[in-house]
Amino acid sequence: MKAAEVYSADPSAENTLHLLNALPQGQVPESSRGDEFSKVFHYFDGNVLAKLNRQVLEADRTAVKIWVRLYAIADGAFTEWLNDGMGDLIRVDPQLFLEELSYYPGLDLEQYIDVGYMVCNGHRLFDLTTSETYEASKEAIKELELRIKALEKVKDTNLRQLRDVCIKRIRRCQYQLNMMAEEQEHVIDWDSIAQATVVYFLDPSAENATNLYEALPKVQVRGKDRRGAFLVVNSQISDHLPLLREFVKRGDRNSVKIAVRLWTLADGGFAEQLSDMLGQLIRIDPKLFLAEIGDFPWPDDYEKFKDWLRQGNIVCDGGILSLNRENVDETAIREELEMRIKALNTVTENGLAELRDICITAIKEELAKTN
Repeated sequence: MKAAEVYSADPSAENTLHLLNALPQGQVPESSRGDEFSKVFHYFDGNVLAKLNRQVLEADRTAVKIWVRLYAIADGAFTEWLNDGMGDLIRVDPQLFLEELSYYPGLDLEQYIDVGYMVCNGHRLFDLTTSETYEASKEAIKELELRIKALEKVKDTNLRQLRDVCIKRIRRCQYQLNMMAEEQEHVIDWDSIAQATVVYFLDPSAENATNLYEALPKVQVRGKDRRGAFLVVNSQISDHLPLLREFVKRGDRNSVKIAVRLWTLADGGFAEQLSDMLGQLIRIDPKLFLAEIGDFPWPDDYEKFKDWLRQGNIVCDGGILSLNRENVDETAIREELEMRIKALNTVTENGLAELRDICITAIKEELAKTN
């Protein structure tokens, strides 16, 4: 690709345009992508990309067109570089960012952006989000807020839908970073959790239940704290799960609150046991189930938690539903699912209606598989 070599030697407006015209338009067929990517990898070295990136951040429209067109043949780290450049462009010229993306036919933009690509990328954001400190997370949140404000200034009606998709995804990213910042700021006192656990299971009074509930982390435990969670679960909690299960089956609100909050420590088999006991609560006290599951400590965007429920998690777990289906009569499974739907339909409170309907839909989809 001689145009890239000429551009590298002299990134003039004319040579930038020649480089744009030398690139394929639209999505490259899968059968040809390997060859095209080899060419790009060879000719678009760090020097060429650095010059193009500078032009992109100067809002040079031709350079931005090249940047976007490269998505058709880019892969791996090369795509990440492109995402960073486009993300940084948002604050520089949000109108140009949206216009050039909307013209390009080779990307499923809404799906691509929904994952967080471009709008939640950028060289400064990368440095901030990988430092894993409270201060850096807060700075990253501010950077994202500036991107939102920049995008909100774009009033072109033809770009409104794409603009709103971008803003919605950036807000989700902010939410995730806020959760991360809370986790980084909060120092988990594992000794206090262990002590509160011992006291509660020796005397499951309302006061001791409240103390344990308050001692448990409020957000999902990650990273280095996973070891503390593992030790507490295995040394203090696992042996007492049958007792907690009995309290939950009795519809004891304090025990249900603890079972939900324990998801902050859950992983693997422990998560399955919690899911099992909460799923069985649906028939026993559907209103209590919905009220407490509404405070589920989901680690990021709460909308994703709703999607997780829609997949049948928790609502289609527990009791006979957690057994190997090959060893269970399908009639019994259908009866259990139908009784859960019947129980949930008794909940009429407006504040619980959305979660109720999500759960019912998930159960109906599971029920359809048994027919």
